[in-house]
Amino acid sequence: MPPLSVRTRVCDGVVVTAVSGEVDDDAHLVLDEVRAQLEARPAALVLDLRAVTYFGSTGLTALVTGHRQAAQAETKLLVVADQRAVLRPLALTQVDRLVELHQDLPTAVAAAVVPAPRSGQRPMPG
Repeated sequence: MPPLSVRTRVCDGVVVTAVSGEVDDDAHLVLDEVRAQLEARPAALVLDLRAVTYFGSTGLTALVTGHRQAAQAETKLLVVADQRAVLRPLALTQVDRLVELHQDLPTAVAAAVVPAPRSGQRPMPG
């Protein structure tokens, strides 16, 4: 059983937390890292699950909890997954309908970029 690894980095200005190994009994480690990143209130957080080999019910619970906490922090949470070990549990539980799911990191990072708000500006008449 590969040990769970959770690492965070910045990719093109977007916070990316990469998870590898089996997400089951140690799923709290993923949620702890998501919470730690949310303290900085980033505009977006990408959770990269492409290297996850097993995604159990505690992983699903951690993902749903992280999604709720991101929404409360007004942070867009995006998930990257491209293999059956993660996609199947997400589909069976319909969590894939709750989270914004992407199959590759560049697409998720591009989708994470949120334009800066234009306070008080009106579009110029054409």
